[in-house]
Amino acid sequence: TIRLFFSDTAVRIAVADDGRGFDVDLALAAAGNSVGLIGLQERTRLLNGRMDIRSEVGRGTQLTVEVPISIGGADGV
Repeated sequence: TIRLFFSDTAVRIAVADDGRGFDVDLALAAAGNSVGLIGLQERTRLLNGRMDIRSEVGRGTQLTVEVPISIGGADGV
């Protein structure tokens, strides 16, 4: 399931599945130079956003990324 939400201040995308799941801490630690989860985490951080990954072996995964948005330029126009 993919859901996209907009507010006046942020955009949020939530992705969920009912797949095999995994140990999040182990996956992040083992990622090394991978562009997968670490790449998503870094890009989210560069956009001043936040990322949340929840997964459990045998129970699927939920990934949520939220980044602030600005309508118009720096002066709000």
